[in-house]
Formats: sequence, structure tokens, C-alpha cells
Amino acid sequence: MKILIDYSGEHSEIPEKELQSVLAGESIRARVEERISARTILLDANTEEKRFLERLAFTKDASIIYAIGRNMEDIADSIYQQIKRKDSFRVVSESRMLAERLGDILYNKGLTVKLRDPKVKVTVRTIGDKYYAGIYVTRDRGYHNRRPQYRPYFHPTSMHPKLARALVNLGKVKAGDRVLDPFCGTGGILIEAGLMGMTPVGFDIDDKMVEGCKRNLRHYGITGSIEKGDATELKNVDADAIVTDPPYGRASFTSKKTSQLYDGIGQMAYRILPDGGRLVVTLPSKQKMDYPGFDLMDYFDVKVHKSLTRRIHVLRKN
Repeated sequence: MKILIDYSGEHSEIPEKELQSVLAGESIRARVEERISARTILLDANTEEKRFLERLAFTKDASIIYAIGRNMEDIADSIYQQIKRKDSFRVVSESRMLAERLGDILYNKGLTVKLRDPKVKVTVRTIGDKYYAGIYVTRDRGYHNRRPQYRPYFHPTSMHPKLARALVNLGKVKAGDRVLDPFCGTGGILIEAGLMGMTPVGFDIDDKMVEGCKRNLRHYGITGSIEKGDATELKNVDADAIVTDPPYGRASFTSKKTSQLYDGIGQMAYRILPDGGRLVVTLPSKQKMDYPGFDLMDYFDVKVHKSLTRRIHVLRKN
């Protein structure tokens, strides 16, 4: 399956690393067939299942490509074979003229145009001297409605859901895997894990956060295990990946010396994770994690606002 992917441009590295981690987590073999620009690639993947595309947070658009060529009639014939049993279609493109041209050909073949809520969205664009046409993949756009202020239990330090989802995806997990957040807070990371079909496991030392996290998960129809506990003391917890955003400003974070906390996170992760399991953790930007028993795979700086930059670390237990 060939897929045209447009990265969001919100970060120079995270979009592609997120894609690679999702492919690895889903055990999908893929290669970049063509690097069209810094933000656009043509991916060749050995799967017909498009669900993995729906997970991606830092991808702007994705389309399954069924036709590449210079002749629009041939392009239209290939697309027609893919959508001829659909009730309705709409062509979307950066070029209005191109959309109208392909749309007219498909309409003249007997297909029904529907501009609002069509059964299928056809995409077409010109790259170089060729047309690339396919079917648009609808993905999760509900981040705005899942922002912390719209949840039953709110705390101002909660991470934006788009970034939370990217962190989970960097954990190289798939549906059914257990994702542990030992500083779960209001549950932002676990909400995104649950919505992607993973099993959320959370701990927090603050009773209010534990109850608030449970409320928020229930609000989104997510079941998981949320308990009170000190993140650095956890053991005998079953998890395939650990994804966490330690609460820099809360008393539970500052009650121990910072260096002790950093060490404690690494020791806890080593006790819990299987070999090859990933630890994805954010810290203030000047910190760089280097844990015994772990390989540092990547780290990224993400500016949250002018007074806060998060450094995302992706580590693998060796």
C-alpha cells in the first residue's frame, strides 16, 4: 500500500519518529519510497490496514494512493475502480482546478458528487510532472475537544492531548498493550492511550489526582487501572511501555531531591519494563537522561510556552 503523508510541521523531528515508532509497534514493514519535501513522503507499507494512520498526532494529512501518472483519464479510471461501489464522493485538492477536473471525469462515469459528508474523499495533487491520486484517510481531529479544560476534572499543568498522543506513540505500542503512567495526574496521557486501544495503568501519590484521573477516563469511556502510589517505589506492575510527564511544580515532585527523583524513575522503569520496552519521559529542557540499563534512542525539545520547554526522552531497556 502506498501512502502519501504530510507532516504537520509543528516539529522538525517528532512527526517522522512518531510514524516510525507506530510502524514498529504495529509490526508493519515500510519504507520511504519517495521523499517529496521536508514535510511530505510517499510511504510503501506491507499492509492494507489503515488504522495505524489514524493514530498519528503530528501528521497533518494521509491518503492511500491508487494512481500515479501523467494522464488524468488513466488516473480517473484507477480511482473509479476503487470507489465505484460508494454512494457518493468528493474530490479535495490544493488546486481547485485539479479537483474540478478529476471530479467531472468521475461524475461523467456515473458517480454521485456530494460536497458535504461524502462516503469517500478522493485526493489529487500534482508533484513534479505527475498526478498523485487516492483516498483520504480520516484521522482523529478531536484534540481541541479533549483539552484539559473540557474534562470533568481539570488541572492547569495537564499536557495538550496532541502531544500526549505523540508521546504514547513514541512508546512503540499497539492496541492491547499496557501503558503505564506513574505520574498520571489528571490522565491526559492515559486518555490518549485508551482511545487508541491500549490498556491504561496509572499511579499518582495525590488522592485528588487519582480520583480525578478515574473521572476523566470514565468520561471518555475508557477502562483502566488507576491507583495511589509513589512512582519511584513501584514494582510488580505489568507494563509494555512507560510514558510519563512528571509534575514539575507539584509538591509530590519537589518532596524529594530532583536527582533522587530522576534516579528513581530509571530504577523503577528498569524493574518494570521487559527487555526492549520503552520509557518515554519529559523533563525540563536542560535535563538529559542517561540511565544504566537503557539506551537513549532520541530526545526532542518542545516549547510549550515562553516559560516552559519540555525535553522528551525516548529510552529503550537493553
